[in-house]
Amino acid sequence: MSKGGFALAIFGTTLASVEADEIGTSNKVYELHVPKITKAQLIANKTLLSGHWPYVVTDAMDEWPAMKEWAGKEGLSAISEIIPDEWVDYYPQNMYSLGNKPYLRKFHDVVKEFQQPSKSGMPRYMQMRLGLKGWEDLEKKMYGPKGKLPPGMWTEKDWIYDCMPDSKDIDNFFRVNQWNMMLIGEVGTGIFFHHDHLSASSWQAHIAGRKVWTLCPYTETHLLEPAGRIHTFDASAEEFPDFHAAKCGQVVVNPGEIAYYPSYWWHQTKCLDYPTVGVTGLMVGVEDNRMDLDFKVHEQFRRDIQQKCNNPGEDISKKWPGAAPPISKGACAAMDKCLELWDANFKRIDFDYSVDEPFLDHTRKAMELDEAGDIEGAVASFRAAARFQPDSPEAWNNLATALQDEGYAGRDSAEAKAEAKKASQTAAKLERDEL
Repeated sequence: MSKGGFALAIFGTTLASVEADEIGTSNKVYELHVPKITKAQLIANKTLLSGHWPYVVTDAMDEWPAMKEWAGKEGLSAISEIIPDEWVDYYPQNMYSLGNKPYLRKFHDVVKEFQQPSKSGMPRYMQMRLGLKGWEDLEKKMYGPKGKLPPGMWTEKDWIYDCMPDSKDIDNFFRVNQWNMMLIGEVGTGIFFHHDHLSASSWQAHIAGRKVWTLCPYTETHLLEPAGRIHTFDASAEEFPDFHAAKCGQVVVNPGEIAYYPSYWWHQTKCLDYPTVGVTGLMVGVEDNRMDLDFKVHEQFRRDIQQKCNNPGEDISKKWPGAAPPISKGACAAMDKCLELWDANFKRIDFDYSVDEPFLDHTRKAMELDEAGDIEGAVASFRAAARFQPDSPEAWNNLATALQDEGYAGRDSAEAKAEAKKASQTAAKLERDEL
């Protein structure tokens, strides 16, 4: 069966109700749905737990003290009292251009300026790369005694203390990899369109203000690169037809919601309020095997770190305090043990497969079975995809193609021909309805 014969089934979406001019002038149609779900729905959804799809959890921050204490302009002062001496990458002219370089400043210093109107009239943006102490101090006040990330989000708290015993190495690991960060912006600020080069997925807890996200799968890279070329919120079809051809999603994330996206996914953000405050972190060992990558994500992360260990470079933090130091020998020595823990969690994600399970990614499984030469199994999985995704033309087209494949034993039967014809007709009708 031709590997190019099938398409991943991607659902249509609608954007949260915000004014169109708040987001931008682009009239792109976003075909990828970024679901908003509860903690209970996340735990029940095996497709989302595979780590392959972005999602937003809506009820995970209800008991976080930060939701009240860090809101508004006064909330910035409250944060400054917790982590006054953490270093900030301060962008006084936004971060949408690759040429805009940050100023390294202490948070207690820059927050006073940020609480006043911009002297240049340009929107300002802050990225705070947290060390271990800063993260632990912030985490304690952010979560409180009852708050935490939702079950299903497996973070460094679940493994790093078991494989990296020295707190100095953990601090170094955090700083080198920008592991946990606080992001603060105002109306119109955000980050340029890019994908992360470190093989890790990300979460971001939105504490104050709304933020709109553009998210595109790694499979769309050929339409999107290089980083920073496209400003997704104002990209016209005339100037950027490749971006408009890419299958992407867009979602507005509100205060009290946590966004997740997989490794290597393209993303861009835009803050819709002043101030917008978010806390973000990386995750490794949380993604099942991916069809768009020829390696396991957590194993590639280990190789990413090894490259830093092999080529530590100059310690620029001695010249510019606050800059990231080279990775420590202790952090490098801990990586094999950490990899064992990531691999153990990865194996936990490998769910038992059933065509009767509505939450599994049946299209992906069908392609895996086809690759392995199990055409009968592939047809069964494509049937499941069409059953659980009846509004997806891709699902029906895939089923029609599989039923007519020369390797399928029942191809010439009257039943298979009728089923293939019906699947093709259903796909065609759905495609016409989308126009």
